[in-house]
Amino acid sequence: SDTARRGLDEEFAIGDSGFERLAAELETFKAACGIVRTGLVKTGDPVSSRLEDPGSLFDALAKPGLVLELEELVVLNRFVRSALAIGRQLRHLVEEGVVASGGAGNRRLPSAVEAESGKGDPRLAAGEQWLKRRLADLPNLKPLELLLNRYLDEAGVLKEDQIPELRQARQRILNAQGDLRKAAQSILASKSDILSGEFATIRDGRMVIPLKADHKGRLPGIVHQSSATGATLFMEPFELVERNNACAEAESQWAMALVAVLRTLTTNLANAVGDLSRSADLLADLDRVWCRARYSALHDCWPAQPGNAIRLDQARHPLLGKKAIPID
Repeated sequence: SDTARRGLDEEFAIGDSGFERLAAELETFKAACGIVRTGLVKTGDPVSSRLEDPGSLFDALAKPGLVLELEELVVLNRFVRSALAIGRQLRHLVEEGVVASGGAGNRRLPSAVEAESGKGDPRLAAGEQWLKRRLADLPNLKPLELLLNRYLDEAGVLKEDQIPELRQARQRILNAQGDLRKAAQSILASKSDILSGEFATIRDGRMVIPLKADHKGRLPGIVHQSSATGATLFMEPFELVERNNACAEAESQWAMALVAVLRTLTTNLANAVGDLSRSADLLADLDRVWCRARYSALHDCWPAQPGNAIRLDQARHPLLGKKAIPID
């Protein structure tokens, strides 16, 4: 009540202005919650996204020369997407809440915000301004989203086919592997009498041929492993050495191309780390209102209005939920 608040002022505050400022902040925050609550009641629950937690990645982006791993870039990609989506949804929610707050059917919030013309409730105007100022201050992450979309899809999978450097490197791998398989099949077909299997296999990252141990001299090459019984040698014929090397080289070129892509994305994100961090802070601030308003709408709660008395209409214990018996 106002009397109780004045008692707090006299007992704890060092002056009137500080306490009045605190009281105004509380009223503004309460009004902001009321606007969002009204928007929720009108529109349902439009915020379908959940903000991705970037953890310590913003700090990592501030380190010069650091290249983030693909998994870390995927997390930041989800953050950018979710931040933009939540910003759009909250703007719509606030607009609907402001309009609906002046409706005749609203039994707790005052008339529409027209404080400048002397109409309406200045507390509600302050709540509207609090919300809209934070929404307006949200940095524009759309250019960053467009950049990330060139490299990552919505699920965070690398768009390899749409990245020329990776696409070309992948094609070199496929060509080298095709040439290697063709050569291995030729050996399998021509040396079937000395082999202990019909298929080539991979040992130590190299394609090898399963050779009967007692025919080792008939297929010159490099022995990588032998079977548990010693009856089979996994041989890399000299004919396959250069082709295996070509595959390894192609895979190395792909890895280098991937690092270049990761470096490009990391650099762009690092240049925008201020906007990313500010978006996270503002959305966390807005979330203080959002979560209260959502709880209020779900449980049919209403903010207390200032005055010298407290009147409870259909009050229910919040921990009992729908099972509580309302009392006045």
